[in-house]
Amino acid sequence: SPAARRAEGGVSRGAGASPATLAVAGWAYGVAFAGVTAARISHETHLQSLYRDGLRVPAQDVGTLWSIYYFWCALCDPLVGIGIDFLKARGVEHTTVLLGVTPLWAYVMRSIWAPSSTDSTSLLSALLPYGVLQSVMIMVLSAVLGALFPAGPARQVYAAPARTRHALTTCA
Repeated sequence: SPAARRAEGGVSRGAGASPATLAVAGWAYGVAFAGVTAARISHETHLQSLYRDGLRVPAQDVGTLWSIYYFWCALCDPLVGIGIDFLKARGVEHTTVLLGVTPLWAYVMRSIWAPSSTDSTSLLSALLPYGVLQSVMIMVLSAVLGALFPAGPARQVYAAPARTRHALTTCA
């Protein structure tokens, strides 16, 4: 129950969570998400400029590629979320997923910034895996970021002054 969870020092969802707790959690998540979104928009805008101006891909082709890419991301995001939840339910930690996906993400990132060919099919064949991997990276990084903000008793330990922290950790 929310009351029992509050008594244990945890954060409950819905009506059981205090407005202050929800406000802090929402603010922390929102700031992180805004930063990730700003970086992603900046990255993709520069990439479109590279394709159009640097690689001389016609602007209408770049627009079509990005339209397909964004629809693809809209389809992938919920499926990636379900997949990450599935792995988490089977004991796979978010950091394990992050470590497993990062090398592939880096390879695909390089392939979209230095494509071997500038035809639309080649560019799209790099963008589609990038969309899936980017969804995984953002969702997993958001979960890891959430773990940096411990709930309940763990938060009390880290928020306590140093002399009290020792007492809280040795008596628990």
